[in-house]
Amino acid sequence: MINNFEMQFTASLLNDPKQINDISINPDWFINDSFKEIVIAIQSKNGEQELLSDILTTIKQLYPFNNITIDELIMLKDSEPTSSMADFYAIQIHKTFVRQELKRLTDSYSASEDERLLEQIADYQEELQSLNKKKMDGSIKGYEQFIEHLKAEKNNFIKTFKPLDTSLGGGFGPGELVVVGARPAVGKTAFAINLALQSITKNEGIATDIFTLEMTQEQMMYRFVSNKAKVNNMQIRNPKGLDRSKKRLAAKAYQEISEMNLRIYDQEYTQLNDIITAIKKRAVEGKYLAIIDYVGLVSVTDSRKDQRQIISEVTRRLKLLTNELKITIILLAQLSRETEKTGKVPTLADLKDSGSLEQDANIVMFLYRPDEENRQAIKVKIAKSRDGVIGEIPFKFIGQFMDFSPEVQYG
Repeated sequence: MINNFEMQFTASLLNDPKQINDISINPDWFINDSFKEIVIAIQSKNGEQELLSDILTTIKQLYPFNNITIDELIMLKDSEPTSSMADFYAIQIHKTFVRQELKRLTDSYSASEDERLLEQIADYQEELQSLNKKKMDGSIKGYEQFIEHLKAEKNNFIKTFKPLDTSLGGGFGPGELVVVGARPAVGKTAFAINLALQSITKNEGIATDIFTLEMTQEQMMYRFVSNKAKVNNMQIRNPKGLDRSKKRLAAKAYQEISEMNLRIYDQEYTQLNDIITAIKKRAVEGKYLAIIDYVGLVSVTDSRKDQRQIISEVTRRLKLLTNELKITIILLAQLSRETEKTGKVPTLADLKDSGSLEQDANIVMFLYRPDEENRQAIKVKIAKSRDGVIGEIPFKFIGQFMDFSPEVQYG
């Protein structure tokens, strides 16, 4: 069957060589050298040679030791009287190649346990998933679904803070990668905690996960409890002087948080593959939010990559994941030190280490203090929004409670 698809594709190509320009095919996917060399010969002339004699001449020029004859080309062409299935055959050849590479790599990993192979395995798995999906033919359909969409009283937006939802055109949407950037000590983690709690409070049936890569689950829970109980975070960390009433509030808050559809993954989940696996286990289309704190701490299996290459891989794979599962992922990021030195309002150019943060994200937001003298005043600047508006939203940040609240309430 392997060579059969290769034979059928090559025969289809001989019937209509020009289609080589419209089909995604890589000769390296072929097992049979003879079919591979015919395809390369046709590719080399961009499918312009329609006579089998001309194609044969090109084959002999490129591969002097190829023994194929004109009669064999005629027989091959006649074995597949139509060219209409060439695209289907190309996809099957591609799938076969990917499956073989996956088997080779997994066998190698089983024998060597070389973790550098895991990234290649993950890439081929993604490639096979993409090939297995039925592609749209571009024709416009779905009128009935559109009417239902117009009638719907509910949507799949994840709501958090009202002014933020309004600016984003309804909230965070499925298939969106959101980058939130700030300098250290501005409140990225606290903002993430508030987004997580707001998402659970305002969206029925949602599952929310937070990956805290620089602290333990226990340390993160202290911050969640501080926010929900409105008890000073420092006192929760060191409760020696905490009075009984506040201890009761903290205990009640802890119990309520533990009963939410919330999971906190800590430093054990710095590997990108582990994060993706955890997300896939919990993701529900339009009803899932993952928050990763923060991108600079995520690692990949290929240790040879520099920080820029690592971040590029992280954003690319997470963006693909949001599209595949139709979920929202919020990725926290550090801003360049220049924003701290100059005190300027952050821009997209200040995203640290990689342009992929801007390129792959649907939404980019920054947290910054417009006035260092007023530590509670924080502005959330929406610097990029593919489906909403850009602008700034003033927030009040009370650090002792890890609490963010918008200064302006809409509606």
